[in-house]
Order: sequence, then structure tokens, then C-alpha cells
Amino acid sequence: MSDRKIEILDAACRVIARRGVRGLRVEEIAREAGVSVALIYYYFEGRAELLRRALAHVNERAGDYTRPRLPADASAPDALVDMLLREMQDDPTVVESVIVWHELLASAIFEPALREAVVGNDARWVASIAEVVRRGQADGAIPPTIDADDAAQRLTALVEGLSARWLIGALPLARARALVRCAVARELGAPVGESGGREVGEDDEIPRLRSG
Repeated sequence: MSDRKIEILDAACRVIARRGVRGLRVEEIAREAGVSVALIYYYFEGRAELLRRALAHVNERAGDYTRPRLPADASAPDALVDMLLREMQDDPTVVESVIVWHELLASAIFEPALREAVVGNDARWVASIAEVVRRGQADGAIPPTIDADDAAQRLTALVEGLSARWLIGALPLARARALVRCAVARELGAPVGESGGREVGEDDEIPRLRSG
């Protein structure tokens, strides 16, 4: 992907995180990126494609900041907590990406052109969590009676809900993260350690966005 295209997608994410998707015009993104509207249309067919590519862009970012940082021999429950908590960090890039995800998720209800991309992204996230659950079942860390797919659905839905409450200031970050740890332990019937990403801004309560 060209540097200019990445700059446009970064600008799109900043605008979406600041003011949402509803009524969003391509002209706003062009101004944010410091490029002409014509250049936006050179790279993207229109607003719908730009939004879909913005979703793919934040998903690529998530691949960086959710990459496991625990030792390779960490238990599956601890690895799962680590993965889930990395979706809730008081880091400007993470905050921006999570806001964009929430906004595009809500907009997909009303914009069919977004729906397929959002559903696909969500399905991949759920599948990645279910895969870790199955790994834990294979090595005996998680009971075999747990339905991996159902557990993944419930845990990802919980993280989405808690992250939204954190972002609007209804729930401190430390409390939201503690609730995730508790939920994983209860859902999987397995002990969870205290590793899982505690080092990243856990005591901060107000999420910070990058300045434009």
C-alpha cells in the first residue's frame, strides 16, 4: 500500500474517531489528509469503500497491538486474557482504533455496504479467541465441556460492551480490565494469572486520542 493511501486512511480514522460516521463527507477526510477530493476518489471508489478500507486499516493496527507478549509456554487462559485486554489500553492508537470499530459496527446496522466487512471482521476476532480456547482444551488447561465458539462469542461481546463504557467514561479502565479477567476465569472454569497486559496504562481512567 502506498504511503499516500496510508495517510488518507489514517486521516479517515482520525475524523471518524472525532465526529463519527453519520453524515461524514469525503471532503472532510480530504481536508484532514491535506489532499484533494480527486485524489481520494483516485484511490477509493467512494465513501463506502473508504469506510471499508478504514475498517481494514484499524484491523491491521489491532494485529500489531494485540500480538501476544506472554511467553510461548503461557497457559491458554492467561494468553486469552492477554489478547482480550489488549483491546482496552489507554494508548492513543488503541483508543482511536477501538472508537472507529465501535462507530463502524453501529453504522453497519444502517449502511448495508459496510455490513459484510464488519461481520467478517467480527467473525475473525471471535474465531481467534475460540482457537485459543481449543488450544487450552487440548493441553488440559480448559475443561473439554466448554463450547469454544460460544465462549468466544460471550467474551468478545463482553469486551466490546466494557470498552464502550470505558470510552464514554462510565467505567474506569482498571475496573473494566478486572471484569474481563474475572469473566475469563468464570467462563472457562480455569485459573487466570495476573499477567495479561497490566503494564499498559491500566490506572488511567480517561482515554486519550492522538492530536490530529
